Amino acid sequence: MRHPRIKPCYRIYQLDDQDRVLIGQGLEKFEIADPTPEMVEFLRVLDGSATTSELARRFPDADAWLESLGEMGVIDDATADHDAPLDPDTARRALEGVHDVIHCAATAGPEIDPVRRVNVDGTRALADAALAQRVHRFVQISTISVYDREGRSAIDEDSPLKTSGDPYGLTKAEADRVVLDAMKRGLDAVILRPGAILGAGATSTWATRVPQMVQEGKVKLRKNGTDTIPFIHVEDLVDAVMLAIHSSRAVGRVYDVADEHHTWREYTDEIRRWFDLPELDRVPDAEIQPGTFWIGTVSTQRIRRELDFAPTRSYRDGMAEAEHAWRERRATTRRD
Repeated sequence: MRHPRIKPCYRIYQLDDQDRVLIGQGLEKFEIADPTPEMVEFLRVLDGSATTSELARRFPDADAWLESLGEMGVIDDATADHDAPLDPDTARRALEGVHDVIHCAATAGPEIDPVRRVNVDGTRALADAALAQRVHRFVQISTISVYDREGRSAIDEDSPLKTSGDPYGLTKAEADRVVLDAMKRGLDAVILRPGAILGAGATSTWATRVPQMVQEGKVKLRKNGTDTIPFIHVEDLVDAVMLAIHSSRAVGRVYDVADEHHTWREYTDEIRRWFDLPELDRVPDAEIQPGTFWIGTVSTQRIRRELDFAPTRSYRDGMAEAEHAWRERRATTRRD
């Protein structure tokens, strides 16, 4: 799939008077004069999460806007295959002189093959390059979605990994096995498996993308909505990453990273309150896929005991930040 995006070295500057937009870095900025509200919204969602076809469906002028941004040189090639795996030569060059690697790149989607190329083959290329470069530490950002939770109410780092199921969880489990194999070959690596990550940001799944889907009526509850979501704040996850880098005890270990557990109903009810939305529809019981409705706990005793990990940002903190970001976004849209 094609994923146009603003280049990582650039950022969007939205001025208070709302009559122009600047895109650039440092003193090098390109001006878009008199942007329409639709183009401002287009720029906000141009974060790499939408394919060209998705942008075209949402914004009739998307093709022309992408062409203009491409001519400015501030956008990646919209025809590039951003789901292509990281090849070994590129990985090797990228890690020359690198001290630590924090690998959090991943993709998701309904088709297993393109997801596997990125999540598994890309991880293998990066792990092999890191081993060859003898980096100080390789931190694999995994997910609790790697676990086979069917029939289990308690999960910890020794719980079995998926061997089938959704492409994202399955391929992330396969990627973890790649890193575990690299550890046996001498890679000083740590695997962190976070829960749902809270923290306001344009690309945040749980603070931005899922709330957007709730607004659009794309989220339905399974059964009574009491299935479990273990949450972690992004700043606490960063603390866990730093512990993984600096603690010699972390080498070769796997750690689940989560804090408070809440239900899908609690989470979506909060989002509904932000937008004054009605009750969510429910997934018919016959359509609930095995392993998708889960009530249980994820243990984080290992990382707390071995690395003295102690989260300091609550679920309420994360949701309040997300609500504030949404209110700011709506206020800006109304001013436009």
